[in-house]
Amino acid sequence: MSTLWAFGDSYLGPPSHIKDRSQEHWIYLLKTHLNCNGIELRCHPGAANEWIYLQFHSVLSKIKPNDYVVFVSSQMNRRWFFEHDIGSSNYYVKDLSMNAISSQEKNALKQYAKYLANPVMASIFFENTCNSIHYQAIMNNLNLILLPGFESGEDGFPINGRYKVKGSLFNIGVNEIKGKTIELWHKYINITHAGQDPRVGHLSYENHVILSKKLSNTFLNNKSLDLTTEFKEDFL
Repeated sequence: MSTLWAFGDSYLGPPSHIKDRSQEHWIYLLKTHLNCNGIELRCHPGAANEWIYLQFHSVLSKIKPNDYVVFVSSQMNRRWFFEHDIGSSNYYVKDLSMNAISSQEKNALKQYAKYLANPVMASIFFENTCNSIHYQAIMNNLNLILLPGFESGEDGFPINGRYKVKGSLFNIGVNEIKGKTIELWHKYINITHAGQDPRVGHLSYENHVILSKKLSNTFLNNKSLDLTTEFKEDFL
């Protein structure tokens, strides 16, 4: 019997306003496709890769070679500054009012974003994280897919490990919006829906179904995972 382990940010964990629709999520559909008897889900909206990696690393000894592991990488410039508030890793968003941090901490984040945020260092840190995930997968004989939430192998990062992966979840979500541009995606989220994405895990149900089938085909048949084709686009 096998367990499906999944680690990530809001691509895995639906926010509270749509939690009742969590069973529509591709990770639960994938569990069924893989005939797993259990699922272990560790995720948080806005989480940085170091928090996600800590969740993964903390349970390494419990993951068996016949289990399945999905690690969804978060945006590389997020940082886990405050242990008590995981969501504030997404420090560059305009509205931090929903985060459980003090006014001094909010000001510190603004100052970091203005003076200290370094895209080169973020890139190096993200590459090191990807390499560490692949290393742990090899050393512990894990059946693991590193699933790009944002940055992908086409961006020059070592996403490919045991399985080849092309594209990212972010592009699937953006391409659902009519016009398929980041600007129109921002309008859909921030203006049409007042900053709350109405989709479970930032994807429509049709694409949850497609993604779950693609992932199961990769796990079961060692097929490359292509996140750039076959998804429903240009309809929201």
